[in-house]
Amino acid sequence: MRIHYVLPALSCLVVLFAACTPEAPKVALPEKKMTITDASVQAIGHWKAVTKPKEAALQAVPQINAVDFRCYREDMVCVETLASLYQKSDGNPEARPSLFPHRFVYKIVKWDASGLQAKSETSVADVELKVSLSDKTVSRAMVDSRGSANQTLTWSWVLE
Repeated sequence: MRIHYVLPALSCLVVLFAACTPEAPKVALPEKKMTITDASVQAIGHWKAVTKPKEAALQAVPQINAVDFRCYREDMVCVETLASLYQKSDGNPEARPSLFPHRFVYKIVKWDASGLQAKSETSVADVELKVSLSDKTVSRAMVDSRGSANQTLTWSWVLE
């Protein structure tokens, strides 16, 4: 007689568990698009990690991200706007995925016919942006040498 109570309760638990199990977000990442003129470079896409230090608990740029950056020759500055969706697989300690906006400003140190190089030096890390105008590739590198006296952490990405 008690089986009539147990089966519906078990069914409810299975449905509840299935409804509460987090799925990996199905997010369409923007594809790389670049516009290059004599006065500016603009690009949209997402960063794909090339290297990540094993010692880093949290990804500097998570797997799911979207980036828009613009470089202006007259001002010799690049502005990067980045949306980052951190998940457990990125080292996010939160129970749910967390979305964060970021804005980085780089000083252009070189701009010639082959491309441009820009740097941002902060209290946390140095970030370098390189754009090849001939093959339309973009790379980003971050070096954190300020965290520990004996440790330098390096990340690198390419725009896709």
